[in-house]
Amino acid sequence: MSAKNLVDTKQWPVKLAALLAELKHSPRALPSYLGILIEGKMFEELMNYCWTQVSAIERLHPHLMIDYLHEVKEIYTNYIYRQIERASNSQAYWSACQKINGFKQVLGDEVAAGLSEERKFMYPKQTLLDELGKIKKSGSKLIKQGSFFLKK
Repeated sequence: MSAKNLVDTKQWPVKLAALLAELKHSPRALPSYLGILIEGKMFEELMNYCWTQVSAIERLHPHLMIDYLHEVKEIYTNYIYRQIERASNSQAYWSACQKINGFKQVLGDEVAAGLSEERKFMYPKQTLLDELGKIKKSGSKLIKQGSFFLKK
């Protein structure tokens, strides 16, 4: 039985809003909060959450792609930019490039290739360029072994 069935239908919108407001500010209740948004098809609120918690786009994008494709692309791109800007070693660059691979799966090869090329221009560090070059090779996955990466 859902909580909705326990409350008078006229009172449900008010009760739901109060519940969501309480859950939204409780880190421990975050999975419940997101679950309610997804089940209730409250995609605008879910999109707002992604704007404030950019990394959440990785796991929430499937629920937002139909109605918010442009916004998903923008948030995902900003998320990757932040990862690259913070990167300072090979492992961090590899991790950021894995985000681009995820982006590639979500929005396609062409969009990811454009992002990779843009990043090469803006961040010409050799280690990053090496990792970005590996993304172009379609079908190959990178695995970390020791301090270097191998194609799988």
